Amino acid sequence: MSAIKNVGTQAMTTLVEERQQNGPFKTLEDFLNRLNTKVLNKRQLEHLIMSGALDSLTSNRAALFDAIEDMTKYVHAIAAERESLQRGLFGNEGEVRVFDLPNAKDWGVTEKLQKELDAFGFYLTSHPLAVYDDAFYQNFGLLKSCDVHRTKKQLVSLIGIPASFKIKTSKKGRKFAFSGFSDAYGNFEAVVFSDMLDHVRDVMNKGEPVWVKANLKRNDQGEGRLSVEEISLLEEKVKNFEHTISLQVSDIAQLEVVHAWLKQKQPGDVAIQIFLQHDEQIIEIALSEKYALSIEDRITIKNLASNMVLAT
Repeated sequence: MSAIKNVGTQAMTTLVEERQQNGPFKTLEDFLNRLNTKVLNKRQLEHLIMSGALDSLTSNRAALFDAIEDMTKYVHAIAAERESLQRGLFGNEGEVRVFDLPNAKDWGVTEKLQKELDAFGFYLTSHPLAVYDDAFYQNFGLLKSCDVHRTKKQLVSLIGIPASFKIKTSKKGRKFAFSGFSDAYGNFEAVVFSDMLDHVRDVMNKGEPVWVKANLKRNDQGEGRLSVEEISLLEEKVKNFEHTISLQVSDIAQLEVVHAWLKQKQPGDVAIQIFLQHDEQIIEIALSEKYALSIEDRITIKNLASNMVLAT
């Protein structure tokens, strides 16, 4: 757990030793009571929650995060009680008052992944763009970051999560920038020239997935350099295309879960095709309705089905 940012190796060693000596933490109250303030300060709690390290105690990371102030007060009160040998939080010997979490809507998948990135410095459980598979890339003419070095195209399109934006000044006094992005296959960097600086910065500052159209030039050594030609939010770009999401489900119960979830969505341009495995046969079901699905919706529906393929 010391790989998590801002938790400290010594503090996490103490946490692991406590767990090894006295068993796994069974509840949130058990966790708070067994660790002292040297392990559980506010900043450390924030990053433990963001990383998902406390998911076994409660799966609602948003509720945990909102309760950080109360949790630190709780832990300090326990420490003071032990030191003064008075009964503060305890009604009877060994009886601990329940810690009530606030009612809070849990973070969505995209926000959870962003918090994991903040906690670790990289995406742990998945990448936000992993929902887009090979068929999607092929149908929309997109290039993966891992293929930039081998393509012979001079004008390419990629999708990515904004990662960095560093402004520089050329020898002639002109401003330009190096913009960094990540997709599910790696990272890529593109130069932004002065006429595009403000626009690219504004789009990247939104912190949302983007669609980048870029020129690709190679030097004498064959090394490629991307320069941004156009940039737009991926959500806006994708919603202008009609396409089909094909889902494979293993049984009727899973089909009903997917269908119930889709009924909550607004009409749109995304068609749904479902392949149901039933009695050693594959039954193809094309839903008559089309839906408006955000990137987060696509991630969610991927998790609802056993397999997902995007195709136009």
